[in-house]
Amino acid sequence: MSLTHFMIGKAGVSFSPEAVRTDYERSDQEDELLGEAAAFVVAQGQASVSAIQRHFRVGYNRAARLADELEMRNIISANNGSKPRQVLVSKEKLSERLGEPD
Repeated sequence: MSLTHFMIGKAGVSFSPEAVRTDYERSDQEDELLGEAAAFVVAQGQASVSAIQRHFRVGYNRAARLADELEMRNIISANNGSKPRQVLVSKEKLSERLGEPD
């Protein structure tokens, strides 16, 4: 028996994946900067967390959540190490991806 299993049994802790969801996954609110961040990365032609941080003067966590949301909406590509992410949409398709009326 591993130490982890021993301690779980000793403390009577039950584990559920729902309990470890991040605040970001639980949040139903969209970041107010999402539209501006999307327009910014499309205009720049590439995206990075650090560029979002500098441009909007926000911390790393918020900039990373914005980048994750842009990735989930297929506006930017997935993380590729230290390289900037590619922008996957044109200015014309941006409002469609954000769910905004034209």
